[in-house]
Amino acid sequence: MACILSSDFTLPCRRSMGGVQKVYITELENTSTLTVASGVATVFSLTGSKRFFTYNLTMGGSSASATIGGDRAVGSRFYTHSVSIQLPKFETAIRNEILVLGQVTSQIIVLDSNGKYFLYGGYRGVEISEGSGQTGTASADLSGFTITFSGDELDLPIEIPSAMIATLTA
Repeated sequence: MACILSSDFTLPCRRSMGGVQKVYITELENTSTLTVASGVATVFSLTGSKRFFTYNLTMGGSSASATIGGDRAVGSRFYTHSVSIQLPKFETAIRNEILVLGQVTSQIIVLDSNGKYFLYGGYRGVEISEGSGQTGTASADLSGFTITFSGDELDLPIEIPSAMIATLTA
């Protein structure tokens, strides 16, 4: 199959902001159907009564990215999906949830600061690759946890239409 460039790229209006508002997390094995057309999910359903759990985040502490990787010599190409979340409060309930998250392969839907939803780890999942918990030193320091999930996929993150979120989190 030939890969042919198919469109021009113009600069959009300057109305974009970095950051993550929320993430929604479920186990990868909960996905029943995921159908994608042109980078946007057209069908996304979970098995039985499974759902995505909502993690509300403070602004300025969390991020999501996809890094292009590969090896020209062997013709490979992949995208490393990475989601880093900051959970304020250094407390037992959060600690216990992190222990569970560390044992599963997850899918994460990220709600960015522009109101767009993107699925990270859509087909192969993401796992905790690093993290820390700290009390902080100064009064303004984080007393809480920072966790990074990462995993390799064949494509960039998948856009999830906002209309699907209510069903996926119910």
